[in-house]
Amino acid sequence: MLGLSNGLWGHLGPRRIWDFTRPGVTGLTFSRASTAIARDAGGGLSLFANGQPRLTTAGLLLEPAALNKLVIRNAEPLDLTGVSKGGDAAATLSLVNDAAAVTGSGLGGVCGSGVVFRLDNSAGSTAAYINFPTSVAGATSAHSISIYSRGGTGVVGTSVSTTGLSSGAGLIPASILYRRATTASGGMPMVAGRYPRIFADPGQTLWLILPQFEAGGAATSTIRTEGAQAARSAELASVTPPPGASRYTAVYGSGRTVVSGPVTGGTAFDLVAGRPWIGPGNELQRLEMR
Repeated sequence: MLGLSNGLWGHLGPRRIWDFTRPGVTGLTFSRASTAIARDAGGGLSLFANGQPRLTTAGLLLEPAALNKLVIRNAEPLDLTGVSKGGDAAATLSLVNDAAAVTGSGLGGVCGSGVVFRLDNSAGSTAAYINFPTSVAGATSAHSISIYSRGGTGVVGTSVSTTGLSSGAGLIPASILYRRATTASGGMPMVAGRYPRIFADPGQTLWLILPQFEAGGAATSTIRTEGAQAARSAELASVTPPPGASRYTAVYGSGRTVVSGPVTGGTAFDLVAGRPWIGPGNELQRLEMR
């Protein structure tokens, strides 16, 4: 673990270190009025109860509120209610049990049944797609679409396109394990009646789970839906610097970015407002105060 004090402060005076990649973190004040999901350093997903901080091997995940606008069961589908197939007539859409791959990809803690959507376009000569026509944007603004997929190649898009090649679309790469694909940075422009559409390229088969449709230009962490829109509440978090402390240094994100700034000893330090370690991929790993 990086020794943050070397070269930054002398060895005298108050000091406090929080390592958010290990269990048993103390001194964290936290609240969230909903369940939430976080991804660990290996890509596995875990579900966290109301008021439980999302501490994984990736660090502490903090986010503002978000709403998954899909009105289906996105983690454990029971039937094809709320979805439909379009595109190449030779393609088929079904539900299949893919529990071994779901568990092997680290999704078993969220997708307990192992049932997923299967879009088989292996016999197709043009793109095929799965629609979510009951889950409309309801607003004229940029939205993000994401989904976990394995199998062949495809595109994350919207109902404006019939080929998958639309502005802001995100590519789905071929993968043996489930990997999350999202629309490109900046999201996709929406009008009130537009909805998500996931494309399988000609000759390809996709196994799909955990689709998400949300306002904003970047995908947030996965939100489970149970047949209706579902929200993740905003998180509030703080720590208190030791008396006399005047400076913090933090390490966050997959690139282990280091930032520092002032603190006031003995006064609560807000971990959310205006901080750079917000959102998936930016998890707060270590915090030192002197």
